[in-house]
Parts: sequence; C-alpha cells; structure tokens
Amino acid sequence: MTSFSTGSTPRRGFLARMAAAVAAASVPWRSAEARAAVVSQKIGLDDFLDGLNGRYKYFFDSPALGGGGMYAHVRNYMRAYTETFGVAESDVNAIVTLYTPNPGSTQFLAFTDAMWEKYAIGEFASLTDASTGRPLVRNMYYRPQPEDRVPPGMSISALQERGVTFLTCANSLRVFSGALARAGRGEADAIQADLLANLLPGVILVPSMVVAIERAQAHGFAYKRE
Repeated sequence: MTSFSTGSTPRRGFLARMAAAVAAASVPWRSAEARAAVVSQKIGLDDFLDGLNGRYKYFFDSPALGGGGMYAHVRNYMRAYTETFGVAESDVNAIVTLYTPNPGSTQFLAFTDAMWEKYAIGEFASLTDASTGRPLVRNMYYRPQPEDRVPPGMSISALQERGVTFLTCANSLRVFSGALARAGRGEADAIQADLLANLLPGVILVPSMVVAIERAQAHGFAYKRE
C-alpha cells in the first residue's frame, strides 16, 4: 500500500493496523459478522484521513460504475487546481469510493486481477473485454491495457499517483462475498477473507462508508454524489 503514502508516521501506523485487521479477518473459524467486528475494532474512526491536510478537499461518492465517467471528474478536479491554478498537488485532496455489492457498482474495482479471474467478477458484473468479447478476467480500471476504454489519467493507478485516496467498505464487501457465494463462486466466509487479502495496493478498507462520508465532511471535505 504505497501508491499514495505521505511518509508520515500516522499513515504508517494506520497501514500497520490495517494489516493486522486483514490478518484477523482471515482466521477461518470466524463468521463473516465476527470478522467485520474485528475489522471495525482495529480501524480508528478517522484513520483514513491521516495525512489528508490539503487546503482543497473533495469527496467523490461513486457507488455506481456507469462506464467509469466519474473518474473524469476526479482527474479534472486535480488538473484544475494543479495545472490551471498552480496549487501544489499535496495541497489538493480527493477521496473516491469503491462500494455497493450489486452488478453495475464500483465494489468490483477494489480487487486485484487474481480475484477477477478466480471469482469470474467480469461475468458477475457484465463487463466485457473489448479485445476478446468475453467477460473481463482483470481489473481494467486499475492498470488498463491499450484496447481498454479507459482514457489517459483516469485509471485508479494514475489517480493514486496524483495522491487520490480510494476507499472500500467492510459492510459492502461482506454482502458482495455473499452474492458471489450465491452465484456459485464458493463459500461466503472464504471469499470474504480472500477479497480482504487481495485489495488493490493503496485501497483503504473502512468499516462503514456512510460513517466515512460523515467523517470526511466533518473534516472539511466537500461532497459530490456521482
């Protein structure tokens, strides 16, 4: 998890607690509810905001994928301040959400290619690989290939390089694991543990997205529902 690290001690402490939370959540005898409780206990209420002390702050709430167009707004927000108004990138903070378990959501974008292939996420989400015409078996929104319909600067990795923070939700992940289980992908508990261990580098797990939204606004973030 190094893509957006500020190098600050609070952020390193948060990442250490997150590693402990994921390890605890993967203990096989725990129920999904018990694992979620462990995660909630390990993550501080405002830890995801560590190091986000810029003058300009925006929370892009994007539960629906909608072709990924919301990332144009995030890119343009960063560009406007840094390239048009000459503001230092470190003084511009943007947070983007990856959550809700339904087909058509952004929850799927929180996971590595290995998870997309293992659990046939592209088929579940009705997302097609333009080069093969078959369901995607990789997360094209993270590091897109030339044939993918993801404009330059709008991938998750490109935005992370500009300091954008991506959040996913423990509650949503638990429900998504159950949905994959009902679709015949395996046992919900095992799927949840697997997904937790294979979040994209830099993606932060929060116990509840609705609480994260409220906490971000309390810390001065403007809010936009995509």
